[in-house]
Amino acid sequence: HGEAVLAIAIAAMPVYELLCLARPLLPKAELQRMIEKVGSKVYASGGVITNVQSYGQQDLAYKIKGVQGKYDKAHVWQLDFAVSPEALRDIKMEMRVNEDVLRWLVKRRELDKLPSPRTLFHRLSDSARFLAPPPRPGQRGYGSHDQ
Repeated sequence: HGEAVLAIAIAAMPVYELLCLARPLLPKAELQRMIEKVGSKVYASGGVITNVQSYGQQDLAYKIKGVQGKYDKAHVWQLDFAVSPEALRDIKMEMRVNEDVLRWLVKRRELDKLPSPRTLFHRLSDSARFLAPPPRPGQRGYGSHDQ
């Protein structure tokens, strides 16, 4: 059932890749909150996250000016998602106003490059589980079986 919903969402909405360079001294919890905030905007608009990838702290080819100085390193992360163009505007605004974001880029993906819904459903890594859609009323959420 989940695979069918994912396939319908991807077929109905454009799929995008968001690549972000965040401040290197950002605590891991703040970086996670940044990704969660974007992910929650995707889900709130009826979108679907297809992949989350963190590339860790990377050296940059040249210094990038941020609000709090110049940086030669950055935390790099990528979020792939299907969302309506209207919702994409909200996501872009979030990236623009966040002072911890040094640079970001959103690119529309070609649909023929996407893996099958089954692959997408099983691809989300353990580090991306916090981006699972919120449970519906009356359902137990992710991790509730551990209690």
